Amino acid sequence: MDQNKRDSEGHSREELSDEEIAERLKLKKDRSLQSELYDRYINKVYFKCLSITNDSALARDFAHDIFIKIFTNLHQFKGKAKLSLWIHSITYHHCIRQLQRKGKIIYSDEVETDEVSINIAEELFTREELRDKIKILGEAMKLLNVEDRLLLLMKYQDDYCIEQICAQLNLAPSAVKMRLMRARNKLKNELNTLFKNISQ
Repeated sequence: MDQNKRDSEGHSREELSDEEIAERLKLKKDRSLQSELYDRYINKVYFKCLSITNDSALARDFAHDIFIKIFTNLHQFKGKAKLSLWIHSITYHHCIRQLQRKGKIIYSDEVETDEVSINIAEELFTREELRDKIKILGEAMKLLNVEDRLLLLMKYQDDYCIEQICAQLNLAPSAVKMRLMRARNKLKNELNTLFKNISQ
């Protein structure tokens, strides 16, 4: 086997789990494993940044900075959860903070009292409707502002619970629920408009 694909102790890099690589890097056993971890996650991190920002140049910059954070803060990874979840959290946190600094997203904790008790379990579409609309869902998502797109990605693509979204955005549960409802409605309107244009 190619020696470049083995770590300093002779183990095949491909056979090492993400968590094993992280532990070896934390112990400073083999710095060359950084490239292995980078190769495993660069596409995932980049495309997550792209799905949030809808800007390829910005996504590349964010992905570069995120990996610097990953390797700089690897000592904070305790191994209680999968490394992929830890990297995922760093990715979301970095994108949110950078977009806030650039003034592209501004979240407020204020909510209207009549919208506090929103039923978050209500789905955007029925299963039958979703099957018909799924092909252009990505296009509709691109038409949303970054705040709405971010919320929908966290909730429906990555299965974040309300508490996790609150922690990432520093918002109260009522505010998150209100914004999710509005984002769902905007997405549904964009989808309906796209389908009307297609049918004409």
